[in-house]
Amino acid sequence: MQPEIWRLGEAVADLGTQRIDRGGQSHRLTPRAAAVLRALIEAGDRPLSRDAALNQIWGNVATGDEVVGKAINELRQALGDTDPAQRRYIETIPKLGYRLICTCAPAERTEVTDLDVATAVPEEARVDRATAPVEDADADVATAPERVTVLTSGRRPWRLAVLTGCSALVAVAGWLMWPVAGRSVYDAPALAHALTGSIHTLAPAGTYVGYGEVLPDGRRALFSTVIDGHVRVVSQGLDGSASTRIGALPGGQDFSIAVAHDGRTVAYQHFDDNGACRIRLHRLPEGTERELGSCSTRFAEWMTFSPDGEYLVTPRMRPGDAAMSLHRIRLSDGQVEPLDYPRDAAVSDVQAHYSPDGRYLAIRRGPQPHSGLWLLDIAAGRLRELVPDYLGLDGFTWLPDSRGLVIGIHRGAGSGLWRVDAGTGQRDYLGLPGATDPILAREREALLFCRGKRRFGLAQLTLDGTAEPSPTEPLRRETGSEWFPRRSFQGDQLAYLADPDGRIAVYVAKEAQAVRLPDIDGFVPQATPAFSGDGKRLIVPVRNQAGDTALFEADLANAAWSRLGATSRRIEQVYLSADDKWIYYVSADNAARALWRRSRETGVEQSLASPVERGPISGDAKGGIFYIDTKQQALVRRSPEGAVEKWVDDMGYWTAYGWTPADDGIYAVLEPAGAHFGVYFVAAAGAAPVLVEPMDGITTLGMAMRDGSRTLDLVRPPRAVHDLVWVDLRTAAKPPSP
Repeated sequence: MQPEIWRLGEAVADLGTQRIDRGGQSHRLTPRAAAVLRALIEAGDRPLSRDAALNQIWGNVATGDEVVGKAINELRQALGDTDPAQRRYIETIPKLGYRLICTCAPAERTEVTDLDVATAVPEEARVDRATAPVEDADADVATAPERVTVLTSGRRPWRLAVLTGCSALVAVAGWLMWPVAGRSVYDAPALAHALTGSIHTLAPAGTYVGYGEVLPDGRRALFSTVIDGHVRVVSQGLDGSASTRIGALPGGQDFSIAVAHDGRTVAYQHFDDNGACRIRLHRLPEGTERELGSCSTRFAEWMTFSPDGEYLVTPRMRPGDAAMSLHRIRLSDGQVEPLDYPRDAAVSDVQAHYSPDGRYLAIRRGPQPHSGLWLLDIAAGRLRELVPDYLGLDGFTWLPDSRGLVIGIHRGAGSGLWRVDAGTGQRDYLGLPGATDPILAREREALLFCRGKRRFGLAQLTLDGTAEPSPTEPLRRETGSEWFPRRSFQGDQLAYLADPDGRIAVYVAKEAQAVRLPDIDGFVPQATPAFSGDGKRLIVPVRNQAGDTALFEADLANAAWSRLGATSRRIEQVYLSADDKWIYYVSADNAARALWRRSRETGVEQSLASPVERGPISGDAKGGIFYIDTKQQALVRRSPEGAVEKWVDDMGYWTAYGWTPADDGIYAVLEPAGAHFGVYFVAAAGAAPVLVEPMDGITTLGMAMRDGSRTLDLVRPPRAVHDLVWVDLRTAAKPPSP
């Protein structure tokens, strides 16, 4: 693994604490500048190009290459390398990039007791991690004794430094410095063993609404439940002791809970009876409470406390952006400011959790069902993918040793809990199909999670003015989920995805009978199926284990699949024109998603629009194609001639799957400003939305309208099917020997 401390000529750089010490002065670096310096060291005597720096450090963030030059200038200022005619540290090689030209070698650590000598080392960095004791499987997590350190030059030839430092990073295939893990209660075998033990029900289905949390000492859990017709946050002991309400505001509903690292402050969101949302801070010892600031009225925002307890981190929209990104709210005055980290301009970051040691931030990128998990090295400002977004991430929590996380997967053969190694990304299945939303106490081996047999289900909503949908009887199942529905042009068939036996498959329902289509060897269906104009064929995007995508077409008469023409693009959604002449699809090859079409006759492809939202695409009998324009945050229609007109405003990731065309217009889940939440009808481009059915929640995984009827097929989380349960991981302290 690469050293964190380097001697660069006459300067000493500490990449871990982001500072350069030179001539008795210390210079703090921004995370991006520190990351560029790390990349320069890794490059050795080879130049670091601007493109390589952008890809490695800024990732998919939409930005110009001038940011690399700014970081280089910052480094030169800190190194005193300000004379362009006599560069001593970083040289510019025209058309190739930048290169370190000073001597470069890892600095050695020598233990001393003279604090004056050690002034080059910041107080928070004076821990010799190499002397930390190895964690014992039967003991609490060990902590390293604090030691004062000093840096010495340790001069060695440049090429030797490259071999012993930079190349070592490649050899271990990682950029994070993780401790060597011994067998512990948090290893995969131990966790899997623990989950075979006794599982205790904390809140049974019918009382548990969601948003579970646990105090650091593991003695009490917090979650939302219904009390006298209102959703309330309660605290309940894991020993079964009585629950007590958090907060005392009358009316409204309370959601989205976060607990400070010291366990003394709870944050939650209160939606009053007029629809306004406010963040409340509740002090557990005193029971006092105050308001912090406003929150989204459209949906509950996930929140987490910073390790120092000074901020709440939550997703918000930056001015001019079309995707959510992480912001922090200062607890002292409610001031909101965006976090500086590598973002993806096309995908929303919707949830985050700090590692217990405070070095990393795990970020859920993308809303369900397309959530991936990314890991941010806070000191270096680097972000990398840990869990791909096609697996169906459904909740995540850090292990107390900060070496890994437990995640939930909500669909397919991998449904259940997994351990993910934070250093390597290795995933180990722990078991418990149907388990999601894991929550771990930081100071006690107590793991909470949701347990249920169904995550999402198809239901029918009759547009009669009542808010309660009734289950669709022919499609109702006791296990598994259904999602991504689409009606045929004739309206007599409904295609959707489902996993009642743990395997994701395509189903087609007709005349109250659902038929499962054969599995596609080596591939898994991943998006909304699309019917041909005559309803005799069906196309679906699929993905293999390596993440490669393809399009397959089924002949419904004999249920036989065939692969369509190959493409190198990553296909996420598909739609067939009513005349079967065009295949429309959404690809995600770069930071922004694009809408394409392919001629069925010639195979010629054409790019139509970018960026577009991740949800389904659809069309009408006149050859128009509907999609959500990410920049406009609106549902638009593109005519066959290429004219684009806006149909429905205020459409984004929160409602990407909450719309469907019909023979008379568009039906969409909306909450217009100052209006009720529900299903709205839009008759034409620019027409005002008309409320046709009030609702109490956002449909996230698909809608389909039966033309000529008042019946809407939609996907919603089933009510009262999930228990909040917990398991004592101390039973895993001595798992079976391999």
